[in-house]
Amino acid sequence: MRDLALLKAGTLDLLSPALSLQAALSFLPPGSPAAPVRLRAYLAHTCLHDLYWLLRNDPYDFDAQRALKLPRTRQALAALPPA
Repeated sequence: MRDLALLKAGTLDLLSPALSLQAALSFLPPGSPAAPVRLRAYLAHTCLHDLYWLLRNDPYDFDAQRALKLPRTRQALAALPPA
């Protein structure tokens, strides 16, 4: 799930928000009700990690990156079942 969260937060987020989430969900094992819940947790963790990394490393514009990452993460988290 961690690898899938990294893929979603990086490469897949080059797609539209809906397509990005749809692509990520296509990698989940079928018939596993825990998988979306686990993905949700790892997506939240990955977003926080990315924002921390961006805050600590130049030349990234943190405010611009945060404006891109937070809405996409919130959209994905809202679509996945809570723990």
